[in-house]
Amino acid sequence: FSLRYSKSSNSKKYKKVLQNTMNINAQSLNNAVNNVILPLSREPKHPLGVTLLDDFLNGFNKPALRDMIWCVPANLKESYGKKWECSNELNLSDEMYKLSQIDSFDGLPVIYAWSLSSVENFKRQEYRTKLMEWAYNTPEQFYQLFLKFAFVNDPQIRSDMYSILMSLLFEVDNIKLLKIVSEWLLENILSPQKIDENCDISIRYYCINIIRKA
Repeated sequence: FSLRYSKSSNSKKYKKVLQNTMNINAQSLNNAVNNVILPLSREPKHPLGVTLLDDFLNGFNKPALRDMIWCVPANLKESYGKKWECSNELNLSDEMYKLSQIDSFDGLPVIYAWSLSSVENFKRQEYRTKLMEWAYNTPEQFYQLFLKFAFVNDPQIRSDMYSILMSLLFEVDNIKLLKIVSEWLLENILSPQKIDENCDISIRYYCINIIRKA
């Protein structure tokens, strides 16, 4: 796609066109991510980059509707002509998209976090492992990423993000971050006023262990 080579100021007018293309089916979404969004993923402010994908995926009120075009496996039988038809995978396994310390929370890691919704467990494990490695090297950046996904309407992503956060705080000696995270969890997850809004037992487990460590 030539769109990835357009100047940021000129590409804004193509944003709606690309969003409509992404919504056609899984193949169109994957093509947009692989050919436009991933190549721009280290330019967080580019209107056709990660922000576009993040806004698009957050726009689904029901996870099942998003999953239909975002996280289903490629080459499913009898998928021709269906919304979930797709013949290629996301290019996250490409060496150029390996997470590193130069990556900020609002760039490439956002795509990895959304990919935790994969229905293929080996891929989900791969993305989680890479995010965890990145988190160990950039703990404050991971915490900012965590805040973006702390209340995302996908229980699988949420559980993985809280799991990574707990592992990070147990493995990295960062008292300041531990205190910040603990205060946030007490206010937003475990407070008496909000605890009934967070019924996921795995998330409660991760939060309680972090508080106990603090």
